[in-house]
Amino acid sequence: MALEKKDFDQIEQIVEKSATDLRKEIIDSGEKTKTELKKEISSSAEKTKIDLRKEINISAEKTKTELRKEIIDSAEKTKTELRKEIIDSAEKTKTELRKEIIDSAEKTKTELKTVIKEEIENLAVLVNNGFNETQKFNNQRFDKLEKRLGTFEKSQEDIKLRLDNVAYRFELIELQSRVKRLEKKVGIT
Repeated sequence: MALEKKDFDQIEQIVEKSATDLRKEIIDSGEKTKTELKKEISSSAEKTKIDLRKEINISAEKTKTELRKEIIDSAEKTKTELRKEIIDSAEKTKTELRKEIIDSAEKTKTELKTVIKEEIENLAVLVNNGFNETQKFNNQRFDKLEKRLGTFEKSQEDIKLRLDNVAYRFELIELQSRVKRLEKKVGIT
């Protein structure tokens, strides 16, 4: 795992603190020579470097393990929470949908009743109008037929009257032949 800026800052602080402490020791102790101090500083810096590397590695491992644990715990918690939220949401949605469907069905049922009632009334009016028009048409036709039948019957009566007043042709022929025979017998011809 790569070191972060925070880790480098901590290292710098520790190094600065160590350097400051060493400077104080150098200033305070006038007995030590420059060479000894350089050795001490070098060995102290090496020691500090090694110690810091160990601490950083240990801290990085510890942090890595803690982060893994936190991520796994957080993932489990999130997974559980999401399941619960999904189930709650599904139940809520299911309930809301049932209510909406029932409300919609009732509304549709009421609207359909109204529409059907209106359509039945419209159909009744149309059928009534159709029957009225058909009756009017039939009445007109029957009036014409009655008028024509009346005319026909009157014409028929006129023809009967004329025929009743006129002797039939075959009767006339028979009468003429009788008259001729009687005239022969009587000698009129």
